[in-house]
Amino acid sequence: YTNAESSAASDVYKRQTVIAGTAETFVASTADHFDVALLDPPYRYERWAELLEAVPADVLVIESDREIDVPSDWESLRVKQYAGTVVTIVRRAAPAV
Repeated sequence: YTNAESSAASDVYKRQTVIAGTAETFVASTADHFDVALLDPPYRYERWAELLEAVPADVLVIESDREIDVPSDWESLRVKQYAGTVVTIVRRAAPAV
């Protein structure tokens, strides 16, 4: 890394918050809104539509054991499989005008 890259990476780490626990519990307890949320629930998780509806974030990075059906209020940006893990990046769809 260059000094500028190291400094930028350091700034990112200072602004992040890692929450241990279930996404459902955290979502129910926060009034905050996030630019990006990382979701890594247990594999075989089945309540995606409910969770995506409730997460207060603009972009989600989702780790799963399979591709997930993205609700219509989310736009899938990228889906990539890494061995037995599927990473999906979605963002909230723009409201219809």
